[in-house]
Amino acid sequence: MIGIHGIGGIGKTTLAKAVYNLIAGQFEGGTSFLANIRETSIPQLQERLLSDIVDDKNIKLQGNSSQGISFIKRRLGRKKVLLVLDDVDRLDQLKELAGKRDWFGGGSRIIVTTRNKRLLVNHNVNKTYEMKLLNDHEALQLLSWRAFKSRVPATGYVDISKCVVDYSKGLPLALEVLGSELFDRSIHEWESVLRQCERNLKEDIFSVLRRSYDELHDNEKKLFLDIACFFHGEAWESVEKTYHACSFPVDICMGKLEEKSLVTIDQHNILRMHDLIRGMGREIVQQESTDPMKRSRLWFHEEVLQVIKDNMGTEKIEGIKLDLPERREVKWNRKAFKEMKNLRIIIIRNAYLKGGPKYLPDNLRLLEWQEYPSQYLPDDFREEKLVILRLTYSRFMLEEMKEKFENLMIMNLNGGKFLEVPDLSGIPHLKELHLDGCLNLTEIHASVGLLEKLVIFSAERCTNLYKFPGAIRLTFLKHLNLRSCNKLDRFPNVLGKMENISLIDMCYTAIKELPSSIENLIGLQELRLSFCKRLKDLPINIYKLENLSSLELEGCQEVMPSCNLYSKFVSNGILRLTMLNIRNCDLSDEDLPPIFSCFRYLKMLDLSGNNFIIFPKCIVELISLKCLRLNNCKQLKFIPREILPSLSTIDAFNCTSLSLELSSSSLSQEFKEIRVPGIRIPEWFHPCCEGETVSFWVQKKLPEIIVAFVLAVKNVDLHDHPALVSLLVNDIKVLQTQCSLMHKLETDHVWLFDLRNHLTKEEPVNFETFLEDGWNHLKVSFQSHSVDSKLVWSSCN
Repeated sequence: MIGIHGIGGIGKTTLAKAVYNLIAGQFEGGTSFLANIRETSIPQLQERLLSDIVDDKNIKLQGNSSQGISFIKRRLGRKKVLLVLDDVDRLDQLKELAGKRDWFGGGSRIIVTTRNKRLLVNHNVNKTYEMKLLNDHEALQLLSWRAFKSRVPATGYVDISKCVVDYSKGLPLALEVLGSELFDRSIHEWESVLRQCERNLKEDIFSVLRRSYDELHDNEKKLFLDIACFFHGEAWESVEKTYHACSFPVDICMGKLEEKSLVTIDQHNILRMHDLIRGMGREIVQQESTDPMKRSRLWFHEEVLQVIKDNMGTEKIEGIKLDLPERREVKWNRKAFKEMKNLRIIIIRNAYLKGGPKYLPDNLRLLEWQEYPSQYLPDDFREEKLVILRLTYSRFMLEEMKEKFENLMIMNLNGGKFLEVPDLSGIPHLKELHLDGCLNLTEIHASVGLLEKLVIFSAERCTNLYKFPGAIRLTFLKHLNLRSCNKLDRFPNVLGKMENISLIDMCYTAIKELPSSIENLIGLQELRLSFCKRLKDLPINIYKLENLSSLELEGCQEVMPSCNLYSKFVSNGILRLTMLNIRNCDLSDEDLPPIFSCFRYLKMLDLSGNNFIIFPKCIVELISLKCLRLNNCKQLKFIPREILPSLSTIDAFNCTSLSLELSSSSLSQEFKEIRVPGIRIPEWFHPCCEGETVSFWVQKKLPEIIVAFVLAVKNVDLHDHPALVSLLVNDIKVLQTQCSLMHKLETDHVWLFDLRNHLTKEEPVNFETFLEDGWNHLKVSFQSHSVDSKLVWSSCN
């Protein structure tokens, strides 16, 4: 039994039909394709199944599905059959049409298509396939067949066709509907249709997509519409907290939305929704009424501005989002929210509303108001239900919060004007506190160090902060960020074990030492102390941090090497670090061997900006090392060839004394990138073409491509002038990556990299999906916006 699942309109039925037609001849027992199952009763479907396979048009089940099951078992139990169950939406349909594999003879195949992955899991379908959206190349072909009866767009229509492809976001249904409508139309008509689509979905697309929404329960519909109108692109964790606090079954509802492919949570924990599904959700809200005041959710800024200016709000409105394309001052009625008794969500961005609100509804769960124009919330506002408070770059002044905000979980006051953080013990459930860029902030109350449920605390770039809680007991804290608080000179004592802590960033602070109680940070994985120039030493018991994998000490010249950090580890225990950054620490030749002997598990080592001359051969003891950075080591003359085969990346920008011969045998098979001084491309590298753009022909499989740059750039900071490397397949831009070197080059350099790896650093791509049968034209281009740079490159396979 095979299951095909995915969103409506993605092509599940089309794929099932293609497979059915391809293999139907292999099933001598009979075949049946039961289409549109959701619209037909089960006894009728059973009758169709039996009629198709046993060729008996007189079978009548009298509305009795149990009788149908018996018939199927008896009549089909020894037949090798092919059965397609298309558009299944209920588990009972599967149970009563193909309950078990032994209902059919050996070698039978049952193919099920559904929008709901959970149905396949519950029915123990052993093989499943999730339909993928078309890539741009495939989408352009499908559109072209519908609109031009050809595999490519007509002359003059390429750009507008790409706009339609971009709008459709790979959904075959949209491409087929729009392609058919745009057949034999002028470019002006194409543009007109696109403008209409951006405001309202085409009915043929809307009706198909809406069926998934209609199957949802009420709570699932509520969450779906909130995401469609307000939360697409937002962090799932904060949205989840908003609903948890009001006893809403958000996890169950989100699971249902994911099962139906209506919403996804990406690898960065961000809520994502296909643009057309999002449009379907917004269309449903718009259909509630032609009058914006009578709709549950408002997000078009023209409608929101009208409602808050003319004080036209009603109890019907549950959420408002005002996000202007360009920041401007907005005139509004400060009593605008008074009649919106059921308002749960306020989001205001990129708009300055003069004067604070005179009223906020007590039902409010989320208040996000960039540049909130008042120092205080309205006097009669009851904050008990508020879960998220985001008042960034505002005049809002914190007061002691006792018996207030009892459900508040997230408070973001980045860029605020207040001078101190007062007693916050009245917010017992606070999980996130964000104070980045509060330039006037000088003190943080001791109660913050005892907020038991705090998970994230960030006060980056609070340049006048000098008083932080002297002790912390933050059992659930994961991230502590005090980066660039350059007047802060003490790290707090740690009271009790902190198992959940993963990251501490104290870079650019004035701390002089770390307390011995740092050993209580038993969960700590990453410690950043770069440019803590007053830091003299690290506590001897730091080796007890068994989970510590990343340590940054860049610019800490008092710590490295004068305190002989590594000798502490050798005598007390070896840290299992995988990443060590000791750039600009004034290291010389004699400092390196102890480091290599101590940190044996390193995968990334950054020694840039130091003063050693010869690299010791004992570096081969770092058997896990993959990335070595040596930028701006001006005196370095030699790197042992023995280390090269294990490395995938070597960075040696501005190592002006370095002489390094790169042979093909010395490079790792996992080689990804090498950047070293010089102008000679290695002799083993046989260029097939040169220039700022190179092109070549390949067949169905993309070959390995190594690209070489010769960078003849002097005193130009390529970080300020990043270059773009692009790969085009058959004139379709498949991938593009930005190359930033982060350095001013003082001499010519050679830069070698594996193109496929370099272009897929963030999102792996299967190149073969873009290649057609026969020969394909590939073009790699390099674009630099630096007028002073001169770049030449070569490539070879």
